[in-house]
Amino acid sequence: MVISVQLGGESVESVHPPRATRVREIHLLVHTAGDDHQALAEMVFEQAHPVVMAYAGPNVVEVAEFGTDEPKYVNGDLRRQVVNKRYRITYQTDEHALDR
Repeated sequence: MVISVQLGGESVESVHPPRATRVREIHLLVHTAGDDHQALAEMVFEQAHPVVMAYAGPNVVEVAEFGTDEPKYVNGDLRRQVVNKRYRITYQTDEHALDR
């Protein structure tokens, strides 16, 4: 089993000088193999979900679950899959900066 976190797309939702509100997608991917691969993926998501939802920072406005993609199977092998759970983090920055 492998777990990875990848950055997804980002958009600027609004700009009200001097602040900009941005939304960044975060992808939590779980790669599993074996007869119980779906149960393993669900177990990982159950453990990881509270950690992701508790993410906080001085500019973070909200963390929201956005959805889960259908499993993708490796080369047609129904015993190996990757599942992507998507989250959106809304945060604010200075209108002329990307990170503060």
